[in-house]
Amino acid sequence: MAGRRILSSALLTLVLLLGSACQPRSQVAPATGSGRQPVDFSFAGIDGQVIADESTSGRITVLLFATTFDLDSQAQAKFLEDLYRTHTPRLNAVLVFLEPAQYVELARSFRDVLQLSYPVALADQDAVRDSPRFPDVQAVPTWLVLDRSSKLRAEHEGALDDEGLAHLVSLAE
Repeated sequence: MAGRRILSSALLTLVLLLGSACQPRSQVAPATGSGRQPVDFSFAGIDGQVIADESTSGRITVLLFATTFDLDSQAQAKFLEDLYRTHTPRLNAVLVFLEPAQYVELARSFRDVLQLSYPVALADQDAVRDSPRFPDVQAVPTWLVLDRSSKLRAEHEGALDDEGLAHLVSLAE
């Protein structure tokens, strides 16, 4: 058991070191066609709660779409944690794993190992496509930023550093 914890800690350290070396892969820009209608969404949280647009309205909301097995996703989830901790209560953060419900235990382990304090949900591609006003997420990690009215203001495919993430959020202010 102790050996497993040491291995887990070593892997987490490696992930964080690799993540800190991530540089933006493309320019962060306002979302195409943004600002017209509020985005509606509803995802199953890994602890049984529903994470929906109604519960995030009134604050800027950062949605990170990721997978449990992608190193960039792990590093980006930690960057989001840092942003969330420094901007609470004016900002919502949600991590959405694009994985089927059967991986809920893996998602919980991911959250616990990285010590994430913001809501985590699971959604397969069908759940993401259920809303006609929800952007089509094709890659991980993908970032979406909604303004206080739940309108899409910025989106980005790929890893971001702290500066890129802060700029992305500023587009919704």
